[in-house]
Amino acid sequence: VIAQVASSLTWLAINVPGCRIVGPPRAHPKAGLVTVTAAIDAAYTISVDDVEIGHHTLIPLTAKNTLDVASGADRGHLHHLYWNAAGIATSTATEFLNGTTCVDWLVDHCVFYVDDEQGDVFTLTSSQRWTVEFCDFLVGLTGVAWASVFTFVTSALGNKIRWCSFQSCGGATPAVFTNLITGATDVNSQVMVTDCRVDGTA
Repeated sequence: VIAQVASSLTWLAINVPGCRIVGPPRAHPKAGLVTVTAAIDAAYTISVDDVEIGHHTLIPLTAKNTLDVASGADRGHLHHLYWNAAGIATSTATEFLNGTTCVDWLVDHCVFYVDDEQGDVFTLTSSQRWTVEFCDFLVGLTGVAWASVFTFVTSALGNKIRWCSFQSCGGATPAVFTNLITGATDVNSQVMVTDCRVDGTA
């Protein structure tokens, strides 16, 4: 277990199966004592199985994925993370996670925040049996339209989104979610959404 990650960390290739990158445990995702700021490319590139990342704040780099999950990197766990895109220049290529042909991941108790038009939080291509639960997706500035939160591509099957909230700020020109999910079709059980709450247009 890595109990403390240097706040100056800008990029890390995770290539040891079972690696755990976990900050000091805090129940509130925004209260993490570790901050990782992506300054080169993805903050983490994951190419192996059974990786756990938790209890810290992630600051994205414009037009980059914060996490890249490679084909065959399975059974990961992301939890108690705060993806904070406040003040990041707008780009629909700024994403939290891009995964290809990876299966059986769990994402829980995370907060994802934008104050400008950014890309998807998750783009999953041919990735199966992902569960995203107990997460908050927040738009924090009036007039912002978040185009899409999840994109599922090709054979992305058996995925679940449950017990999540999608909240936009108010104001004279309320922020909106243009789409919560894109790419999924009503065939082959690509994604099941249950017990979520949406505040705003979606």
